[in-house]
Amino acid sequence: MGVLPILLGKSSTRDQIILILGQQGPLSAKGVFEKMDWTLVDRVSYQAVHKMLVSLEAEDVLVSKQKKFELNPQWVLSLKNFSRELDSEFRRSKSRRVPISFGSDTILEFSDISEFCVGMAKIFVTLGKSVRKGDKTMALIRNAWFPLSFRFSDFSLLKKMSDATPGQICVVITRDTNFNRWAQKMYSDAGFSVRINPSGNFEKDFGVIGSYYWEVDFSSDSRRWLESLYDKTNNLLDVFLHYARFLAKKPLSVSIKVRVYRNPQMAKMAFDQINSLYAHS
Repeated sequence: MGVLPILLGKSSTRDQIILILGQQGPLSAKGVFEKMDWTLVDRVSYQAVHKMLVSLEAEDVLVSKQKKFELNPQWVLSLKNFSRELDSEFRRSKSRRVPISFGSDTILEFSDISEFCVGMAKIFVTLGKSVRKGDKTMALIRNAWFPLSFRFSDFSLLKKMSDATPGQICVVITRDTNFNRWAQKMYSDAGFSVRINPSGNFEKDFGVIGSYYWEVDFSSDSRRWLESLYDKTNNLLDVFLHYARFLAKKPLSVSIKVRVYRNPQMAKMAFDQINSLYAHS
C-alpha cells in the first residue's frame, strides 16, 4: 500500500499555482490557467484550477482582490520563518537540505540514522508551535526511531518535543518486534501515546503535526540493514553493544529522505488514515 497515492507522481496543480503566483502575481484565475506548464503537471480543466485557487484562499495561502489572486504575505512570512529555522538546525549537520521550488516541498536528506532521529525531533519541536491546544499529532512509522549513537540528552529532546506540543502525540508502529515494544515504553515515558498495529502495510513513514504533513522514505538497502539490526535489539544495552562492536569503528551510511509540506488538506487525509489505525490498535 502506498502513502496517500494522490500526493505522489508529477508536480501538483497546487504547487504550480503557488510557483506561478510567487513569480508573477497577482493574476486572475484565467491568467493562472494560461501560465500552467502542462509538461510538469497533469492537465486539468480551467474549473479545476479555479477550484484550487479558491481552496488555497480558504487555507490562507492566497488572498484575492478584484478577482486577482496573489500569495498571502503572512503565509510567505511563516514559510520563510520555517525555512530559516530549518537552515539554523542543519547548518552544521551532515544532513543536506535540497530546495525544490518556492512554496513547494521542503526536502531533507540524511546519511546518518542518529542524526535523522535527533534532527526530526528538533523539527517537531519547531512545528509543535503550530499545533492548536487539544489537537492530536499523529505519526505512523514502521519501526521506532531511535539513535544508535544514543546520548541521554536525546531522551530529553524527546521529552521536550512532547512538552512543546499542546495536544496528544499519537504514534502507530506497524512492526511488532521486541525492539519496537521496548521503544514503545521509552516513547510512553516521554509522554507519547504509542500503539502497535501490524495491519498497516505502508511503504513510508508519515504523519501530521499541526497543518504540516510529513513523510519519510528509507532506501530499500537502508531499511533492510536497519531492520536486521533492530531485530537483534531488545533494550538499551543492545543498542550500546551494536554501537561499540560495529558503528563506532565504521559508521553506517544510510539514505533517508524527508519531505515536509504545509497543507491542511493533505494533513487531514493523513490524520484520518492514521487515526483509524490508532483507534483499532
